[in-house]
Amino acid sequence: MRRISSIGVMVVRLALIVVLLAGIAWNVRTAIADRLASRDQPAALRLAMRLDPANATYPGQLAWELQVADPLAAESLFRQALRLNPYDSSSWVNLGLLEEAEGDSVQAEADLLRAATVDRTWLPDWSLANFYFRRQRWDAFWSWAQKAAQMVPDDATPLLRLAWYVAPSEIEIQDRLRMQGSELQRQFLSFLIAQGDAAAIAEWGNHAFSLDAPVEDVLAACEWLIEHKHPDLALPLWNGLATRHQIPFPSLDPGSGDAVTNGNFARQPTSRGFDWRVTHPEGVISYPNSAPPGLGLEFSGRESGSIQLLSEVVPVQPQAPYTLSIEAASSDVAPGSGLELVAADVGSGEILARTPGLAGGDQPSEVCFTTPQGLRFLTLTFDYQQQPGAVRIEGRMAIRRISLVAGTGAACSASAPSQRN
Repeated sequence: MRRISSIGVMVVRLALIVVLLAGIAWNVRTAIADRLASRDQPAALRLAMRLDPANATYPGQLAWELQVADPLAAESLFRQALRLNPYDSSSWVNLGLLEEAEGDSVQAEADLLRAATVDRTWLPDWSLANFYFRRQRWDAFWSWAQKAAQMVPDDATPLLRLAWYVAPSEIEIQDRLRMQGSELQRQFLSFLIAQGDAAAIAEWGNHAFSLDAPVEDVLAACEWLIEHKHPDLALPLWNGLATRHQIPFPSLDPGSGDAVTNGNFARQPTSRGFDWRVTHPEGVISYPNSAPPGLGLEFSGRESGSIQLLSEVVPVQPQAPYTLSIEAASSDVAPGSGLELVAADVGSGEILARTPGLAGGDQPSEVCFTTPQGLRFLTLTFDYQQQPGAVRIEGRMAIRRISLVAGTGAACSASAPSQRN
């Protein structure tokens, strides 16, 4: 009995060893198959399929490689992959696309819809939106495009491009796709900027307030409009941010008060929107001046002979008198410095007024002028132009205030004609 029992134990041990060796052999076999498949070469993929015939990934992968060279073989391989794994949405999609290319749109639609039933992610929805776009079935296109938009892909540009082709309207695309979330809205803004459609960008900005879009995105839209000569479309976005206290500046109303944003430089210029843009030219350092508040400028004497130091776009009323003034203090800047504040038409660049050159002391320099008919925005610039025979400016200056106020200032003659240079 003991001998029989001993033989039985040996048999069990041998069986376990055989099973263990078989498992090791299978693991080695599948590892080799995976290594072959990673090469993405047809011959290697066919060998991987022989080593691991139950793996649904390999026939789909081989089919992908053969789609162009041998579409019939690719179709057969996709079907093989789906027999092994009917939940392989990628194979359903690729099979549908091959069938569409062969002219079988009915079966193609069925397989694409099957992909969407087994996988509710971006690929099936995007593929169906494309399919219906090609078939010009617009209701179905918008339905699947809307589903795709909810997935927020890394790059939604292809989807937005299709939507824009069907309906080049920011409002309609927002309504049709029901885009939610800041990431997709940001991608939509980038797409509209690439299109260069100022009206659509302005519409996006106004729509963004109801979606609580990030301030940075609304400012980006505002700045693009200003830089591309559409300050009239940018102003509502800036004022919308201001009234919601999302920027530290008041709303701009060309009909009342000072038209200049941050005119007393109580805040360091942000170079954003309708605030001052500081150019930081070589040889000039700008810094906040705290006592009294202002913007400090230090000229090294090595700066260019013609530079723009500051600029800002301001709203104005047409055919209205204005007084442009600048208050600055310096003990270093000599008379005839070549520093001046200039007001110009934001569209044409025509200079409408310029203040007399600044020098030492702290007396304001101002000039009065009348805006021409139809003009609603000016560009104010603080410039330096080296004067003939003069050395380049050197020293420090603190700009305390720049203002543009409707009406004629005390230092200007009410009867003087508008200044244009």
